[in-house]
Amino acid sequence: MNSLWILGHGPLLVDLQFVVDYERLRKHMTFNDVNMPADCREGVRLLYETLGVKYFTYTKYMNQTLGNFGYEAVKKITDHHIIVDMPTININASSHRSEIVFFFHCNVLNKSLTTINTYDVEVKMNMTTYNITVGCRVYK
Repeated sequence: MNSLWILGHGPLLVDLQFVVDYERLRKHMTFNDVNMPADCREGVRLLYETLGVKYFTYTKYMNQTLGNFGYEAVKKITDHHIIVDMPTININASSHRSEIVFFFHCNVLNKSLTTINTYDVEVKMNMTTYNITVGCRVYK
């Protein structure tokens, strides 16, 4: 956990991975269909003012955590090398639907490092029940 000082609210606890990932993933993050602010503190303010005390659980999962679930699911279905296509990452969180969706493409490579498959991976977390589902589609 990390504490960030949010002007008008004081110190708020934030998951450390959210702070670490915010700068590199922010351009790929939306909340209620709006791009996240440039500054991490403003992003936390947006979550806090919209979600109240539930903001923390969104900071817990609006980062690489859900992507890791998807990556691990792909690893279970192939013995080959997997490369995540970083520009395809999208994290869409919604207070209206009470969910976070993490989407990415990944390439599965053989021992010669030639792409043999490309997967679409979508990880959804229901923020009411905390159930996580992983969908994977091969398209090459």
